[in-house]
Amino acid sequence: MSGYKIITIGAENTGKTQLLRRIVSNNFSETYKPSMGMDFCSLKKNNDSLHLWDISGDSKTFGMTLPFFRHADLGLYCVDLSNPTRFKKEYLESFKTHNPDKKIILVGTKMDLLADTMEEQTAKAQEILNNIEGSFATRIAVSAKNRTNLELLENLLFNNTLSDKFDFALSKLSTDSSFYVALKQLQEKIKNIPQEKYQAVAAISLELVENLLSNSSSDKKQEAIEQFTKKCTPYLEKEHPYALKAVFSVAAVAFVTLLATVIGFGLGLWSGPGAIATALIAGTTTFLAAGSGFGIYTNRIFFFKEIDAEIDHVAECANKFVNENSLSR
Repeated sequence: MSGYKIITIGAENTGKTQLLRRIVSNNFSETYKPSMGMDFCSLKKNNDSLHLWDISGDSKTFGMTLPFFRHADLGLYCVDLSNPTRFKKEYLESFKTHNPDKKIILVGTKMDLLADTMEEQTAKAQEILNNIEGSFATRIAVSAKNRTNLELLENLLFNNTLSDKFDFALSKLSTDSSFYVALKQLQEKIKNIPQEKYQAVAAISLELVENLLSNSSSDKKQEAIEQFTKKCTPYLEKEHPYALKAVFSVAAVAFVTLLATVIGFGLGLWSGPGAIATALIAGTTTFLAAGSGFGIYTNRIFFFKEIDAEIDHVAECANKFVNENSLSR
């Protein structure tokens, strides 16, 4: 059984202990009992286990807890949304010092104290979290008392600690490429879905990247793109349609990238590549492919929105280039 170490840090009385107890055993108490040094609990799912280390927020014991920061796989920084000014940067700095390459999730606790309605709580919580400075993998507001967003947080814990094939796939791409941007957006869209689905889509995405970077023919790469959408769809189409849009965007950018490679040009040499990526990420899709004899055509598939004119412009530029230079196999 694999195990992953998660360090939970934050100021005193931010609800760290109650949050972990609620997630692990569904227990909750409104009586505040400060943690002494460090508490420990575990969360298991399938063959994976998360070891949750609850670090005391007492400044007097801060030095004593530093050894517990080592070799963590993920950090949770908890902020009391009803009193967000109690922010201890030294805890974040200590975590980053001991774990420079690991992610930190910002968790806003006690969102139920912000307002009476869920809509108002969510709006106020998001505003507070967005105003907190720092580099975080994601930001989420929760209520241990009402169990608000605890399932989403649990998914985040597993999806950010297990070996992430999304990160491995992204590491193979240039961060300046539209394909990288689209794939990163897909990762962001599905970060809250159940672990099994996240891992499946991550593996399918890695397979796509490896196929596109291989020495196989353009026909094989086009087939890999089509298989990518087909394999992802069963995991997302019913409960996560917003993420499925991002899948189509990745496929569209992959087709554009393939097209650019086939005719010998990069997207950067065409006008408006930034607009192309932006349109795709927003959910607008146009599929481009190389036809027989390198005649480039636009194969339009309408999924959710009208096809963006910028993508059509790329196809037109490609066709013009092909016709003027009489490219052939």
